[in-house]
Amino acid sequence: MQSSQELDILQVTLNKAIDAIREELLTHNLPSLTTSAHTPHPLDDPHFIASPRLFEARKQALGSMGQLQNLLQVPFEKVLEQSLAIYDTACMDIVIRTGVLDMISDHPSTGCSITDISSALSLDPRKLTTILRYLAAQGWLLEKSQDNFCLSRAGLELRWGQNGRIWALTPRTKVAGSLFAMVTHSEWKMSSSPLHTAFQLAFETDLPVFEYLQQYPLDMEQWSGSVRAFGNFHQRALMEDYPWEKLTPGRFVDCGGGQGYLSVLLAKRFHNSSFVIQDLPEMVPIAHKNILRDPAAASIVHEGRLLVEGHDFFQPQPRAADVYIFKHIMHDWPDSACVTMLENVVKAGVFNPNARILIIDFVAFPSTYQTESEQDNSLERLNGSTNYDQPISPPMFMPANFGAASKAPLALGVHMLGLFNACERTLPEWESLIAAAGLVVENVKALRANTSVIECKVDPS
Repeated sequence: MQSSQELDILQVTLNKAIDAIREELLTHNLPSLTTSAHTPHPLDDPHFIASPRLFEARKQALGSMGQLQNLLQVPFEKVLEQSLAIYDTACMDIVIRTGVLDMISDHPSTGCSITDISSALSLDPRKLTTILRYLAAQGWLLEKSQDNFCLSRAGLELRWGQNGRIWALTPRTKVAGSLFAMVTHSEWKMSSSPLHTAFQLAFETDLPVFEYLQQYPLDMEQWSGSVRAFGNFHQRALMEDYPWEKLTPGRFVDCGGGQGYLSVLLAKRFHNSSFVIQDLPEMVPIAHKNILRDPAAASIVHEGRLLVEGHDFFQPQPRAADVYIFKHIMHDWPDSACVTMLENVVKAGVFNPNARILIIDFVAFPSTYQTESEQDNSLERLNGSTNYDQPISPPMFMPANFGAASKAPLALGVHMLGLFNACERTLPEWESLIAAAGLVVENVKALRANTSVIECKVDPS
């Protein structure tokens, strides 16, 4: 198909998506979108959940813009942009850690001049201008007038206490810098061991990630904070889109439950069920502290319906339950380790053969795309829908994973590779892994987030 037709089709796809977004904003009485807002848009609130049509339209719009950029950008310019992308993180890190971002945040309407910032924080104005202008080009800042900057709507997510800031403060550049050495290592390059990763090379250690972090409590706390921030980003969709009530009343074990946010929410909703949060022994006091900070959660603990305990998932599961949850755990491990964790549940003496295992994780799609017309994917079929049943199919010239719209989870997959020798998995890869543990996939429930719920049960055969 000629490139002019590709351009035309992508334009139509983008226009349809933007029209749907505009209509959904009006239907749900949401304010207009603007990059210059001084307060976050309701869409940016982790507790807000978009309508099914709005969620899919945003995904389609972002995917279309990514495909249009690939089509229109000069290839050499794209090479320059990609090769210099390491400075994206470096510049963001600088403005957060030096206090520049906090100072700008304190002046949302007027912004701050380079002169004032450099004087207050003892920074070189020439260097600062170079960094801030680069971040403004990426949409984190707005240059209100020459050399005067304020936060953009996206930049508000980097303020103190926001999930984005917590995530951004967890270091990753050393691991990324050692990824080449990992994939070309003469002894490791074919290994799937979590001891043969960029992390070991970057930090010059023989220890796996979690054992290494146990030596540094502050780093462990920062790590757990970033995991919590990532979980917060998906929490509302997980609570709204998955039919938890069909599993109640019951006994739940939240394997790798971290600070307990999911179990606390479920325990508050389902008074007829009990919950055990399991994680590394080092995480237990952190989880206890977090839970007891919430009076309602503390009351559930005193009722005996909520418990936190240490457990090694490479040992047999000690708890009998109706539901075992692995939320964002499997993407931290290579296949062999995931099979072992699942087998330690299924083969434990306490296991109920009617129990369900829920794997809550990203289900990856390939980057293949169609160049011939098929049935309309139609955002219109979602008009007025409140229940999210399944994602729309990608239109022509759109990758199956919606391209640029899936960049964040795909990038996370690369990071998991560097940390743990792990990866994100397609549905066939999940099915193969699950079958190796003696289980079958009963159902896959997509959510309005970059994650799905894979329901597993014992293979009856």
